Amino acid sequence: MIDTIKLCHTIYEARWPKISKYFPNLTISSNGITKSILNPTNSDKKKGVYKPKITLVKRPNSGLLEIILEFSAPKLIFGNNFEEISTEDFPILYKEIQKIFLGFGILLTIEDIMRLEVRKVDFCKNIPLSKYIFPTSVINYISKGDFPLNKDVQKTDFRNGGQILHIHTNSVDIALYDKILDLKQSNISEKRSFEKDYYCQKDLLKNIDNLPQILRFEIRINSAKYLKKEFQTTNKVKLSDLTTTKQAVQTLLNYWGWLLDKVPKLQIYSHSSFNDLLNSSCRGFTPLSTLAYVGVQAILAENYDLRAFRVFFEKQYGKHSWNRIKPFLEPINNSYLKEFVLIENIIRENKAIKLKNFIFVK
Repeated sequence: MIDTIKLCHTIYEARWPKISKYFPNLTISSNGITKSILNPTNSDKKKGVYKPKITLVKRPNSGLLEIILEFSAPKLIFGNNFEEISTEDFPILYKEIQKIFLGFGILLTIEDIMRLEVRKVDFCKNIPLSKYIFPTSVINYISKGDFPLNKDVQKTDFRNGGQILHIHTNSVDIALYDKILDLKQSNISEKRSFEKDYYCQKDLLKNIDNLPQILRFEIRINSAKYLKKEFQTTNKVKLSDLTTTKQAVQTLLNYWGWLLDKVPKLQIYSHSSFNDLLNSSCRGFTPLSTLAYVGVQAILAENYDLRAFRVFFEKQYGKHSWNRIKPFLEPINNSYLKEFVLIENIIRENKAIKLKNFIFVK
């Protein structure tokens, strides 16, 4: 349920001479901040060795240094993020972080590591789908949603059939994509994939036929301020606060519910004619509700999303016109696709996916 984490450890500036020697390519910005970033080397990538991004920051007149670690917790432990970490895996994660700091001559106890400040976290879930539905089907349906116009919504289609729905704000990113097809895209070029640092999990491609269809659902909390809001605290969020996946589950459920609240709540039927549609679905409707229902079905059948239609409607008839017709878009017999209920149950179940459940080694 937890993937990328950004941690910050603060030490006194007096240790600069000993620490800075590990960080080449120091740069000084116009505001006097000295910074150096260590990324995995090309040699690391060729060997498939996963390493975190490490940043050293010295701010003028603060008297302190910041060492910032950004990494995928599953990749650090398992070498891939198809597998998911559970509460039992956190002691292993603490020891891996301890080794990283020890490489810079900094000895931290496990208790010190648990108190490290979290500045960013990605709550994620790999959702295995049944053979009767593909991630593309779910993404297509959700992409039709009437999302707020102040959200940046981007849907990307790849030539191999893969799709990504990305909803972006300044503090939170929401992403839905086909995990397996994204992995295949990265094998062509990592620039083509949504997720980065696939170099350490190329072995998954060798077992691609054993893996199920996976819908990847991500909520990326990109600021420490919003992270406090998510955890409902005024204090800094610590690494130990992530040990229980309770918050991850709740966050994923909240945003999944938000997505479903925005999508058209009309069951999409296959009808040979509008006459069939009227006879089977619109009995008991008022004339206005019937017209609205048939109209929205026609829009959805053309793969047209409600957000785009809303932009057109408000431009044509005024910004309050959409709110006046919105109640008519939800008929009496509206229903969610049953697959959405199954997806919600998988998130709520909070069971970490393990590769051994899909790949059997003789």
